[in-house]
Amino acid sequence: MFLLRPQFPLLLRRGLTALPTTTARASSRFYKPRYFSSRLLESSDSILQQLDGTGSETSGEVVYAKDHIVRVSDLGAASVGSIVALQNGLRGLVLNLEPNVVGLSLLSTPKTQISVGTKAELLPNERLTVRVPPDMCGIMFDGLGQISDSKTTPTEGINKTLETVDPPGVTERMPVSTVMYSGCGFIDLLSPIGRGQRIAFVGPRKSGKRDLALKIINAQRTANRAAKSDVDVVVCMYVMLSQSPPAIEKIKRILDIPESKDTVLVASAVTDSITSQYMAPITAVRLATHLRDQGRHVLMVFDEFGAHSAAAKDVFGPLHRPSPVNSLYATLLDHAANMKAGGSLTAISIVDNEMVDQSTAQALSELAAEAVKANSDHILAFDAQLMRKGISPAVDFLSQLYISSSYTSPLLREVSRGLKVQLRRYRLGQNRQQDLANLGLEIEEWEIEDSHNGEIAELLLRNETDTPVNHLIVARAVSVLALEDVLPNRNSAKIFKQELLSYFTSNHADLYSQLCAELSVGASKRQPSATSQLLLQLDDALEHFESTWV
Repeated sequence: MFLLRPQFPLLLRRGLTALPTTTARASSRFYKPRYFSSRLLESSDSILQQLDGTGSETSGEVVYAKDHIVRVSDLGAASVGSIVALQNGLRGLVLNLEPNVVGLSLLSTPKTQISVGTKAELLPNERLTVRVPPDMCGIMFDGLGQISDSKTTPTEGINKTLETVDPPGVTERMPVSTVMYSGCGFIDLLSPIGRGQRIAFVGPRKSGKRDLALKIINAQRTANRAAKSDVDVVVCMYVMLSQSPPAIEKIKRILDIPESKDTVLVASAVTDSITSQYMAPITAVRLATHLRDQGRHVLMVFDEFGAHSAAAKDVFGPLHRPSPVNSLYATLLDHAANMKAGGSLTAISIVDNEMVDQSTAQALSELAAEAVKANSDHILAFDAQLMRKGISPAVDFLSQLYISSSYTSPLLREVSRGLKVQLRRYRLGQNRQQDLANLGLEIEEWEIEDSHNGEIAELLLRNETDTPVNHLIVARAVSVLALEDVLPNRNSAKIFKQELLSYFTSNHADLYSQLCAELSVGASKRQPSATSQLLLQLDDALEHFESTWV
């Protein structure tokens, strides 16, 4: 039998009953124009109706059922995204179209095995939707958009279909102009996050990725308390993908659900249906884009795409379709934007790229990591070696420094340069000390003193949560002061920081206020000429504090 090209059914519809010469010559023994033309027209009509959803059949029966996957015949009117009701009360989402057969993924886990021959009915006017209440803060949604926990039951809302929609175009976006401060000193100084960016936290398990994301959310919630209007409030949305129920309950307590007034939780547990686990990020993006399009600022955290990629494999593998995680993650993350009409969506993606489970799970996690990294503006790679040393967050900031002049303050960039010098000295001192120890030698005293400031910076800025201006003052002190003289004992470093900040708030309140204003305004309102003057005043104040420190 010969192979037909895709355009042959269209040619036959136009009245061409003869095949091309080359094909006819290759199959001269079997070629009968009238026989093949009638069969091709019937086959092409069936396939096109199935793909376009233009058939008329709305009833069928199950021809295959295993776990959460069901195949139903004779549903010519079905299309991808349609809902099919089975005779036993279960419902399924159409995800695959084949000639005369559609593939479903059940919306809930069946209690008993579905038998072949079970009747199925297409629901042509129904689609998966999420009801968006006027105020969704403090609400916990499941993967299919149903409210699973809320202080009150919303009675009003807008229905949004759970389908991947096109992200905003270039003309609807504007450049990132505002820093979203995380509360972590090293991130705010060395790798600042811009409002409207896509950030990826990639690394081994238990390396501090989730803790860092929760710190960033806590920093936004702290800043929200001082916000003058709802427009300035950053709504935080935490999306848990295929996580254990105890982990979900822990995050729920941390985020203060359902009491929170600025946080939303979307959670799919491993005990939920596989369809709910797959649809969870789509549900979350539909909720977040609704807030963004209303002019609100949203911070979304996906935890964790490696587990979601495994769920996607379980959904599409039995349907004999490749997992669509590459295109899905690209579309979902591309919704992160700073909008011209107001509002923004910042996305943080957590991915475990090193797993101790089976090789298949590790391969799926690495696939998710590559897909997320390819569609992120900023990547923080968590280091397993730092994790084993007990350093958290386990990020080697020197190897991935990222400073953008478009949205960061010139004052912040200048201070970060001095901080980088001290951190590099500390890193070189550590490496040299290790090399000498391997040779049985001791490091010189002056080399230890040369890296002392960098050690203090690691202690006071890496894992300390504080305001941006406090981080700025401490980083500048580490850069310009001789801390080996005024702070020879690292045990008193935190006391030094408290006294330093107290000195600024009490003796240099005006300068402290000017620094806060410089870090809080957007890029369009900054005056670069004032940066050098502020830096000189800051250095003078630090030198005066050094002379008075005992």
